[in-house]
Amino acid sequence: MNFSNYPILKILLSFILGIISGGSVIFPFFSVPLLIVCPLVFVLISIIIFSIGEYKWQWLAGLTLNIAFFSAGFMMTFLRLNPEYSLEKKELLRTNHYWLVKIIDIPVEKTNSIRAISFIERTVNNENVKEKVLLYFKNDTAASHIQYGDLLLVNTKLAAIKQPRNPDAFDYRKFMSRKGVFYSGFVPKDGFVFLRHSSPNFIKKYSSRLQQTLAAQFARAGMVGDEYSIITAILLGNDDTMDPELKESYASTGVSHILSVSGMHVGIIYMILNFLLKPLEMNKRSKTLKALILLLFIWFYANITGLSPSVNRAAAMFTFVTFGNLMLRNTNIFHSLFASMFVLLAINPLLIFDIGFQLSYLALFGIVIFQKPILALWDPKFKIARYFWELISVSFAAQLGTFPISVYYFGQFPNYFLLANMAVMLLSFVIVISGVVLLFVSFSSLLVSWVGILLIYEIKGMNYIIQTIEKLPFSVTSMIDYNIPQVLVLYVTIFSLYLLFMKKRKKFFFLSLSFFSLFALIYVHDKVICSKKEEIMVYSLNRATAINFNHYGESILLSDTITSKNTSQYQFAIENHERKSHINSQCLSFSQNGDFPEQQFYKADNFICFGKHSFYLLSRNQKLFPVGKKIRVEYLYLHGNPTIAPEKVMKSIHFEKVIIDESNSQYYENKWIEACQHHSIPFHSTRQSGFLQINALSK
Repeated sequence: MNFSNYPILKILLSFILGIISGGSVIFPFFSVPLLIVCPLVFVLISIIIFSIGEYKWQWLAGLTLNIAFFSAGFMMTFLRLNPEYSLEKKELLRTNHYWLVKIIDIPVEKTNSIRAISFIERTVNNENVKEKVLLYFKNDTAASHIQYGDLLLVNTKLAAIKQPRNPDAFDYRKFMSRKGVFYSGFVPKDGFVFLRHSSPNFIKKYSSRLQQTLAAQFARAGMVGDEYSIITAILLGNDDTMDPELKESYASTGVSHILSVSGMHVGIIYMILNFLLKPLEMNKRSKTLKALILLLFIWFYANITGLSPSVNRAAAMFTFVTFGNLMLRNTNIFHSLFASMFVLLAINPLLIFDIGFQLSYLALFGIVIFQKPILALWDPKFKIARYFWELISVSFAAQLGTFPISVYYFGQFPNYFLLANMAVMLLSFVIVISGVVLLFVSFSSLLVSWVGILLIYEIKGMNYIIQTIEKLPFSVTSMIDYNIPQVLVLYVTIFSLYLLFMKKRKKFFFLSLSFFSLFALIYVHDKVICSKKEEIMVYSLNRATAINFNHYGESILLSDTITSKNTSQYQFAIENHERKSHINSQCLSFSQNGDFPEQQFYKADNFICFGKHSFYLLSRNQKLFPVGKKIRVEYLYLHGNPTIAPEKVMKSIHFEKVIIDESNSQYYENKWIEACQHHSIPFHSTRQSGFLQINALSK
């Protein structure tokens, strides 16, 4: 691959760097006019230099053009992530409770609520607002009828989406800001009135209805439970009904990409249609008709699957390939990938931050670059062996392209990914074809029934294989952590090994060895830094308590609800922090006592000693009686609504600081905050301020 042959790559890289830079700026200190004018000025300078025509200045024209695309990417991203709010608008969003809103996305049903991205048209007093917000409706009969396009009068108090409340936790505020949403609100029961229905996007409305109609065909064929969830996820891109444990099985074996409609699914549809339309390759006019039919069906399929980033990428790529074939040119796959990426990012630059978008492109680049060299390592004599070897080469190439960044995001690596992918790629291909056949024969209830039975057993077989592989010993290597510089170093190492394999030159061997050594050194350095930490972390959990006493990487996790690391609370709020801090914790419940010398931790009933730090746990219905000398501790920890009055506690216990977690009600928390403020005692509320980190080495 000669990079000089891909001029679009140069401006694409500049554009991507501009997008990433624009997404990294925290404080909005740039003027909007300057951001808009800057790209235009550099484009004008580049045109002037090009028009001069002197060769010695062409490099400067290219440089200014790249600066123009960099500044364009920066401008587009920065303006989306940093909208300007006047003082009047901020006050209106903070104080007003009645809004006229339009539902602008398909509502998603959760356990206790219905989530819908909405657009505020104005207030009930006709004050102009124009703000995209996230609304949670109380899940009842009335809310279940809310549809995309509904215009509602809503009673809710809006608030800015909050930052993560725990260290290294998923940043939902950043995630939603990249969708243009900065405020959210909860709508109580009977808190809205339906006004009328109007669809803001005709295509999206009817593609949603078509998706529901097609999903109903699978239900009509007798598909329920896991089988229904799998086929609607694979073929229609709807995985909302899938069992979380089944999702986890697919993720643990490295085949979760099967559950989201991706380039593979679009490729299968493209291949089937291309074969069926072969008779149209008679002349230029019929070839044009074939190309139009192909593009129509590809984008039609993309619409009914929700226009996800992976489907957009695949549809855009096949669009460029189709046009290239129509113009009788030998379409280069790299040109198609670069062009499709540029078009998608020009439409929505924030896609670059989407994990699915990143994984989709990296998987495709991995296949395009590495698959043929891997395939050339062995030439099987038998067709069946050759077919399986091709599947293995595709799977291995895709993993080479994605594993550095997927491990960075998810902290685990599926050790049997080759085995799982080889089985799933074959079965998913059959399942997609069977699903398409079922939809085509939907006019006949008898044929639908037969194909439905076949499809059910195909999916059952795939689920059985995945769950069997997951149960194999050492199926997953988990709790892996490295940073973004290490991701880049790892990609350079992989590409250096590829060049070594292709060019057979010593310099590539030393290059790959040097970068791998750099990766290892960074990892060891981070591990050593983390192993010298001694800290106490009080997490912010809804109606629960969790405290991590970390002594040089070995810790005690004290909690009233987390008894194992398989609980959702641990995985959501704590696991990522322990992974990134290289912490190996042991769970301990509030009812247990213990002496753990290796962790410098001792607990006896309400008393806790950790190194030089001491805690007293004050819980519900606990009684204290002053007996002369006060108990002296550093921290008084309030848990589970202690009913004893603060003044009585102060007569029995001398403490330097109060910690109030979210296992306490708002009433008891306010009671203690007032007492602390009255007596000038420092306090920390996890409900108000999020997690508390205490450096245990500082005392």
